[in-house]
Amino acid sequence: MLWLDDVHQFLEGAEGETVAAGLHGILDSRGPVVILATIWPGPYRSLTDTPTATRPDPHRQARTLLRRARLIQVPDTFTGLALTKLRQEALTDASLAKALATAYEPGSICQILAAGPDLLDHWRHATNVYGKALITAAIDARRLGHGLPLSAALLRDATPGYLSPTQRAHADDDWFEQAIAYALHPVMQVTSALNLIPSPSGMGAVPDVYDLADYLEQTVERNGFLVPTSFWDSAVAHETEPQALRALAENAKDRALYQHAALLLHSSVQKPGDFDDHVVLGGLLHDLGMRDQAVRYTAAAATAGKVDGMVATALMAQENGDVEAALHWQRQAWSAGNERAFFSVYWLLVESGRWDEAEAWIRPKAGEWIDAARSLAQLLTMRGRQEEAEEVLWPLARDDAYRCRRDLINLLYEAGKADRIHSLFEPLAAAGDDNAREWLDAVRTWDSPSQATSDGVSDAGQPSADAYVAQKGMTFEWAHSKRSADRGHGRGGLSRGSREPGRSRRRASGRTAHTALAPAAAPLRAPGAPRPG
Repeated sequence: MLWLDDVHQFLEGAEGETVAAGLHGILDSRGPVVILATIWPGPYRSLTDTPTATRPDPHRQARTLLRRARLIQVPDTFTGLALTKLRQEALTDASLAKALATAYEPGSICQILAAGPDLLDHWRHATNVYGKALITAAIDARRLGHGLPLSAALLRDATPGYLSPTQRAHADDDWFEQAIAYALHPVMQVTSALNLIPSPSGMGAVPDVYDLADYLEQTVERNGFLVPTSFWDSAVAHETEPQALRALAENAKDRALYQHAALLLHSSVQKPGDFDDHVVLGGLLHDLGMRDQAVRYTAAAATAGKVDGMVATALMAQENGDVEAALHWQRQAWSAGNERAFFSVYWLLVESGRWDEAEAWIRPKAGEWIDAARSLAQLLTMRGRQEEAEEVLWPLARDDAYRCRRDLINLLYEAGKADRIHSLFEPLAAAGDDNAREWLDAVRTWDSPSQATSDGVSDAGQPSADAYVAQKGMTFEWAHSKRSADRGHGRGGLSRGSREPGRSRRRASGRTAHTALAPAAAPLRAPGAPRPG
């Protein structure tokens, strides 16, 4: 049997994955073997959460290990039968009896047994202002992502910002030693705000490093309190572990402390890693206007095979007017599996006036992706090849692909081919396609401009063609904006009113609707023309 108290302290940090892998090995060895461990809810969530595709995965082994475990929730308060049994045990156990008598609510004995309330009082109503400031700095360090242990140098440099000018002016030469002594002072002979860390071999403690009491780390909330600059300066100067540097940088960025975030990430990228921090640092430097430095970091990540680095480098190159470099890195990202990059290449070619290349690029996917087909049809239409565009859209529109049906009707109507709309869609309506019937009814209202009044509404109560098109966003500009495409949204800002034909919920047979990927329906423009919106 192996007992691990506060197992998260073993699983976090640089050696955490090695420890987790070792514990996996113990569990998989010839038994019987049992591992008992305690862990707080916050660290459990952070260790077991599955990261997003764009985030690093520093706890894969730990996550798998903890998900093998049988969880036993320890309640904050004992109730019901558990409380009855606790009271029975207290009849013969003086410590339980005292805990029950002094608990702030019936059954809340765990905190009393751990001296939790007294520990909070020791911090909040400290008799040593320097000790209180040092403990507060330690609390902020842990909640903002600093790993364990906490070094004396970190605490010494961070603490002054938690003191008033008068307190700093009257500090004795040994103020730090006094503060450490106060933080290490036993509370109720049970615990202390800071704890020494035993030497891994031999006697004594590891010098000049400390551990924050779990109770303070897990219960103290300092939301709304300003973290002083001295803390961030100290973190930049003394933190060295990449995972902690990344967490601290994220928290600095969340507080608009971009320079501190960049400095923390800069420390992280100096160490061997997977280049995720290079991309984040590049983005920060770009936002700070340091574009030359930014692209060095994103390009390093791109060269190392990071897709996010490829995309970031491409966007920076595009911003600088280097279309060839932007195309190169977007193509690399597409080859690495980023489907959005496929459409980015297409738009770069279109906006550069390289329409032959754009057509050659998009056409192979037109038979697979609905938005690729729509992009190809749009490009063909812009080049005066409406019949080819119709040939691309009609199989999809016939199969009830909603957006292709809408695009085809727009294309034909704008070309003055309302009769063609009727010849294509009336057989579908006759076969029971209600959506086709609604489109035909709508087109008939567009063909009745003589009934329109000055406010754009016909005598029959239906919008005139111009008003209908304007209200429903159904012009031949496809109701999408390039700005929407740049954000990766295929649907854009289409507004569908009660009179617009209902949207089919089916997709075209055998084709994928890449609604989250394609800038497919933005209006084409001549090279150099401004973007809409």
